[in-house]
Amino acid sequence: MVNVWVFANFNDPKNLGLLAQARSLADSCGGSTTAVCADEEEKSDRLFAFGADSVIHLQVTGSEMLKAQALVELCQQYHPEVVLFPATIECSVIAARSAALLGTGLTADCTGLSIDENGLLRQTRPA
Repeated sequence: MVNVWVFANFNDPKNLGLLAQARSLADSCGGSTTAVCADEEEKSDRLFAFGADSVIHLQVTGSEMLKAQALVELCQQYHPEVVLFPATIECSVIAARSAALLGTGLTADCTGLSIDENGLLRQTRPA
């Protein structure tokens, strides 16, 4: 079972599409989805409608570095297998910083995602 997280500001409707894609990935392997809200004002009901099984409101405002540190602490507590980020400048900084602090890989600008038979994330990225 793979737990797929999406870290985003869900006030941007495009990011709801990323959450729906996370739901599809989780469904392909019997996993779950978690929406990690960068905006603490986000309403959870809407996120459940787009596929979230659970919602975590990041309790940090301010710089990307502070948000990355808070996300890292959540990842260390809950151990998600996959964390997806929208392709925004702010989220690119948070993703890179979080990956470095966690010692994990990072693939940017993916055009396709799937979960293989071993529960590993397969990413397609244009060359």
